[in-house]
Amino acid sequence: MIPTRVSSPTISRGFPFSFGLLLWLPTPIELRDRSAGRRRTPQEPCKKTRYNQYVVGVEDKIRFAFETGRPSTVATTLRRRVSAYTREGVVRGFKIGITNNPHVRFSKGYAKNYAEMIVLYKSSSLESVSQVERDLIAHNKEITKNRIAGGGGNYGTPPFYLYVVLRYM
Repeated sequence: MIPTRVSSPTISRGFPFSFGLLLWLPTPIELRDRSAGRRRTPQEPCKKTRYNQYVVGVEDKIRFAFETGRPSTVATTLRRRVSAYTREGVVRGFKIGITNNPHVRFSKGYAKNYAEMIVLYKSSSLESVSQVERDLIAHNKEITKNRIAGGGGNYGTPPFYLYVVLRYM
């Protein structure tokens, strides 16, 4: 959005200073995206993969609501959030995992079987993300669809994201 100040001489007549009305006009890119029915999240403005290919149809299924910080300081918050997202009677199944590219991970691994991906945690340290993943899987071991208790993959380069994918009833 571009801020544009519009002043009206009829409004400011009789006052020693000028009143103005501040309008937000959309940029051409926002108009294009709005007409195509797309919306962008503030945290991740670009929807390109690392190969400069647009991922189609997953923008609305991935939610970036992540925490940052040391694993010991965010652990209880993330446990509560996962418990809130995975309430009994609402969610049929969920998985917790790590990736460095949430859009590609969801479109190539989970789009067919899961309804939504929520990115919970972001860090440049793979050890920190792995520690939080192990903690969340251990906390939800009876109800999660994870086969192993975290780890076990080549995740690429930082930043690393911890996510939960949800399958609703």
